[in-house]
Amino acid sequence: MSEPVRQNLFRKMGGSTVGHAKADDIRFLQLPLPPPPEQCANVEALSDVDGLLGGLDRLIAKKRDLKQSAMQELFTDKTRLV
Repeated sequence: MSEPVRQNLFRKMGGSTVGHAKADDIRFLQLPLPPPPEQCANVEALSDVDGLLGGLDRLIAKKRDLKQSAMQELFTDKTRLV
């Protein structure tokens, strides 16, 4: 949260020891947004990261399956380590 937004929210908060913000204070709080080209660049970067994470998830699952298969072969005497 940017400092101007934080200050604006704290000005609207009330309460003695614990600050409270009313729903309308939060609902109508104006947040600065980056310009549309920057928003598009952010979306593209996050989409790329999401794709990379998906690839890593698939690789981890493949490695887990290979490990499971190797363990089954070792424990059923199909393969011996010598």
